[in-house]
Amino acid sequence: MSDVFISYSRQDKAFVEMLEKSLETYGRRRFIWVDYHSIHATRKWLDEILEGIEAAHNFVFVVSPESMASEICNRELDYALKLNKQIVPVLYETVDEEAFKRRIEGEEWEALALNHWEHLKSLQWILMRRDEDDYNEQLARAIVAIEDNRKYKEEHTNILVQAIAWNKKGRPPELLLDGRNLEAARNWLNVSREHPPFHTDLQREYVEASIIEQEKIDTQERQRIEREQTLRDTVQEMEAVIGEKEQEEQVLKQSLGRKTRIAYGLGVFALLLLVAAGVATVLGVNIFSREQERGDVLEIVSEAQQNLRHNAVNAALQSALRAVEVEPVQAQAHQVLREAAFYPYIMQQMDVASDDGDVLQLALHPESQEFVFSTAYVQGGTLSPGVIKLQKFDFAMAAQVLIQSDAVFTALAFNPHSPRRMIFGTLDGDLVEWTTDGRRTALIFAEGHIDKVNSIAFADDQNWMASASDDQTIRIWDLATNAPTQSPVQTLQGHEGSVNAVAFAPNNARRLLSASNDNSLILWNVETGEAIARLTGHENWVTSVAFNPDGTQAVSGSVDDTIILWDLTDEENPQLVRRLRGHTDTVWDVAITHDGRRIISASEDKTIRIWDIESGELLHQLGEASLGHQAGVKQIILTADDGQLISYSTDNRVVVWNIQDSSIETFIHDDANESPHETAITSLALKPESDLLLSASFDGRVVLWDIGDQREVGAAQISNGWAAVVRFSPNGRYALVGLNDGTIQRLLVDVSNREYARTLPPVVFDQSDVAHETGITDIDFASDGAFALSASGDGRLILWDVETGDGVLLPEQEKAYTAVAISNDDRYALSGTDDGRLTLWNMETRTVEEELLIGGVGSSPIRAIDFSPVNMDALVSFDDASIQKWDIESRQQVGTFAGHEDVVWAITFDSVGEYALSASKDQSVILWDVPSGEMLYRYHGHTAGISSVALSSDSSIGVSGDDTGRIIVWRIETLPNLIDWVEESHFMGVS
Repeated sequence: MSDVFISYSRQDKAFVEMLEKSLETYGRRRFIWVDYHSIHATRKWLDEILEGIEAAHNFVFVVSPESMASEICNRELDYALKLNKQIVPVLYETVDEEAFKRRIEGEEWEALALNHWEHLKSLQWILMRRDEDDYNEQLARAIVAIEDNRKYKEEHTNILVQAIAWNKKGRPPELLLDGRNLEAARNWLNVSREHPPFHTDLQREYVEASIIEQEKIDTQERQRIEREQTLRDTVQEMEAVIGEKEQEEQVLKQSLGRKTRIAYGLGVFALLLLVAAGVATVLGVNIFSREQERGDVLEIVSEAQQNLRHNAVNAALQSALRAVEVEPVQAQAHQVLREAAFYPYIMQQMDVASDDGDVLQLALHPESQEFVFSTAYVQGGTLSPGVIKLQKFDFAMAAQVLIQSDAVFTALAFNPHSPRRMIFGTLDGDLVEWTTDGRRTALIFAEGHIDKVNSIAFADDQNWMASASDDQTIRIWDLATNAPTQSPVQTLQGHEGSVNAVAFAPNNARRLLSASNDNSLILWNVETGEAIARLTGHENWVTSVAFNPDGTQAVSGSVDDTIILWDLTDEENPQLVRRLRGHTDTVWDVAITHDGRRIISASEDKTIRIWDIESGELLHQLGEASLGHQAGVKQIILTADDGQLISYSTDNRVVVWNIQDSSIETFIHDDANESPHETAITSLALKPESDLLLSASFDGRVVLWDIGDQREVGAAQISNGWAAVVRFSPNGRYALVGLNDGTIQRLLVDVSNREYARTLPPVVFDQSDVAHETGITDIDFASDGAFALSASGDGRLILWDVETGDGVLLPEQEKAYTAVAISNDDRYALSGTDDGRLTLWNMETRTVEEELLIGGVGSSPIRAIDFSPVNMDALVSFDDASIQKWDIESRQQVGTFAGHEDVVWAITFDSVGEYALSASKDQSVILWDVPSGEMLYRYHGHTAGISSVALSSDSSIGVSGDDTGRIIVWRIETLPNLIDWVEESHFMGVS
């Protein structure tokens, strides 16, 4: 996929090069498709252009006399219009209409060009004429046009590309959408009927065919479940005779409360942790003294970190618990404590010495607890030789330099049939063999590659080796001959881009999979050199590939941020089983555990993710806060027992992870298969002192959930529109629902049966003397719940009597309100606008007290405001991903929280003002230490922008909802919660 396709005349190339560079660097990283570097040398150029247009979210047309009179430019524009792409016309040189018409007169495509000219004149142009227009100002307008409705356009492109592939291949059912992807496409199609860019006929046919196929599959699944239920009923009847004692034990288990079950599970986990770490522990003895540590707390934190690095988890926990008592460094101590508590996920880390260059590749020794890695010096995009180092898993000794060479080694692998020998591929395309004691052998690889070697793989059952290169070929070598000079026994040709990775099928040297920059994988018959099948489904370069243990499945990673699981049972007709989404950047490497149960992926988004291969569910994410890598993760290697994982990153760190138990997750509820709502979540609210959650969505439903039992207990349907805001009153009796039509309704929650008793007409607040004219954007209650303040895009703030529904209009402003909050003592209110204006209101006089932020053109819109429950601090979030902390007593901004990478849609304090939880379009939730402004933990799990977040009264759980309708309930590790967890779970005893 690309953000932008640029169509232009070759005479305007210099301007296009400048525009491309500006678009790539202005504001955010973008992928720009331009023909002078986006067409592969061996591809048919017109096919490449058409595919480039298909895969682009925006079509930028550089308008000039030359482009308007160009047949190719007009053909490109015609195809983009047929695909309903967003057209962004950029005027580079004024077109004389009469001269243009004379130039194309008599051409067979004359009518096409004239129609295009009329269409372009109807659009809003970006003016970038030489010496006439302000380039930077117009560039900003272009960026706005490109970024506008980004998610919607991405979905348009994604569905279009899949629909075209489906149509080209004869519309097979295996390429249709399913599950969450189908639900998202169905919602998109409904919107696209009235929202540009509109859907094409092919997209509609593709989604509708997917719906029909899914209904057929669902019917079959229901029938299967009914058959299984009948069988289960029979089995249960037979088991009923086992005896009364077993039945009583089952009743006892069911009577355990949720908290007891969680504590029991954590206790088991804690015991496993201590056994795995080799710590002698006496359970049940409370060693936690609450006296304040008198020594230097920074020393204690450092001591705890060192203990962790040497696997002394018990000692680390003791040091961390002493440190958390000291207020000034509470955030640092919290992080150390969390690392100790979650230590099963990380064993050791090693920083590669800066004078050795950057890590390029890793290889695991097949018979020992050692691995090797190659380094190179990177400067200005150029690589120069580094070294090869040997390192033991425990990092007890410094890495040993094995090889110093004039070559840059870009690929390496141990020969499993001769474990003391290593094969290296170089930047120049050569292959060389070295021994593990640092000696180069006499083996010569003749007829090697002519460009960089990217991957080397060995077959299990024969001494065959495969090498893959940027020269678009794969070469097969038979090392069993022991000949001093090796020539390839096969050269596999068929890819139309660099070959990035190769893998032999387990115990089957005749089968090989390759991954390429041509967006495809190829399954090869190595003996004949012929391609058995081409696997297509990725939308960008395929970076990596791996087989499962029996060779019936494979997994691939891509620059399109996704992972695909393939079924290879029918070799000539491989099937796409499932696409795994969750990474937010390129997936550089993938692996399947030796037991075949899990997929592991490494990404440029700095994380390693562990997935269940059967369900596709995300089991765990490695790379949290200060744990793990701080830059893109490039490679992962699994040990033979699946117990440990080695990774390296561009942060110049090599990390060894313990992944034996990845079942403990940072959230306690995540329904990955079904979303509770059909469309994006608009608002969430937790009822005080309860497990009740209120959620609202664009689907028009307001749902009450019991998150303890994880079930829906009530729902209301908005008849004409949808709820934009839901808020519980402080006593939890009422909930106010602000609708998109400007009205407010009051719901009464019947606590006795945890269901809606009724919606209370006539308390619909639009019947007051005052009312909102446009949709409600925010609501906040006064401390006693008697009054509530609402905000709207109509420039009005209204103070409501919650019992009567009477409203008082505060002085009207000209700007649209986006957020509002009332201070804990009810003296003040803060309002935010879409032009970045932050206003302080005096709630006694109901007038403006002070303009804290003036706002104006170019200012970032304010998205959320929350007052501290204990003082006059307030947190304000913005479109530019920032969060500001304000001291309202002094009227000063006193801090900035940095950590999100996109719009921060929601933020909320905990009940004592020590912590805050924020949610962002960047798909993450962040826990903050409010006094220091430090990020304590980033929660991952959503695969779309997060629109709302809420915290429970005791701050033990947080809830977040995203743009797909998915809701996740998280266990929040604030410092008190974490200490309680450690104590209750008996992580430690007396040592």
